[in-house]
Amino acid sequence: HTRCSRDWSSDVCSSDLAAKTDLAPGMVLSLDNIEQVRALLPFSASRYLGESAKIIGTTVVRPVGKDELIPSFALAAEGDTHLRRVPIPVSKGFFPSDLAIGNVIDLYVVPNKNTYSSNTTPNELFTLYGLAIEAVDSSNLSIGGGISVTFLVPEASVRPLIESLSGSQLILVKR
Repeated sequence: HTRCSRDWSSDVCSSDLAAKTDLAPGMVLSLDNIEQVRALLPFSASRYLGESAKIIGTTVVRPVGKDELIPSFALAAEGDTHLRRVPIPVSKGFFPSDLAIGNVIDLYVVPNKNTYSSNTTPNELFTLYGLAIEAVDSSNLSIGGGISVTFLVPEASVRPLIESLSGSQLILVKR
């Protein structure tokens, strides 16, 4: 899409909704996540949400990047009840420095050397792909600590994730 300049007539520009931040699956939209923009969409305006769309409280079902127009297919009226909010501490140095709310990441749980068994193969290591980040608490970074990240995790994966964390190191890989 092209942002409209003030010189362009309102006949060629439409008022649409864009993401102020990265929007990840499972996030519930609020005024903090969206902004109104003027865009030139001569052939695809029907695919995007206009300013009159009632989207506050809807749930993101497809990732939408910061500053992107919000496609109509990216939202659902009701949240995915199968996602759970799981807060997990992540050690300093094991996450990307630009990690933020709305990022989509792959999560790897790697046993620490003292708990790693010679019988464990990489195929047995716990991984989750395409998780959305709902919150990041980095208040302990200034004193040399890690961060706490709240992930939106499919319900069926919550217990195996929590069980895999004992004696393991969590590594986050941003997509």
